[in-house]
Amino acid sequence: MAKKFEDQPHDGVCGHCKSPVPLSAAVCAQCGARWGTSLGYSKQQIYDTALFKAKWCGIICAAILIFFVATALIQSPWVALAAVLAVVPGIPVLGTGIGNLINMRKAAKAHITWWRATQ
Repeated sequence: MAKKFEDQPHDGVCGHCKSPVPLSAAVCAQCGARWGTSLGYSKQQIYDTALFKAKWCGIICAAILIFFVATALIQSPWVALAAVLAVVPGIPVLGTGIGNLINMRKAAKAHITWWRATQ
């Protein structure tokens, strides 16, 4: 089950220009600052995207492992080639999966504040 994050509303004052901002607004009308993470995504969006990518990396790693084990079990002469074909794409996919698991943990600690694009 996916983790659910509640929205963190702002206090009605922009963190940059200190002008009043309606509680329903996510962008300050005075300076253009946005309420949220630095990338513009909510904690829930970051978590859900990382979870989706981590699941797909797990599925791809399992398929690569099944391919290699099946080739080894039938004692095919192509086992050395199968090992190379398992390792070469397997390492980046595994690294991507681990990176997305780390992003899921970071989503829980994401800093929600007023952000303004630097120009």
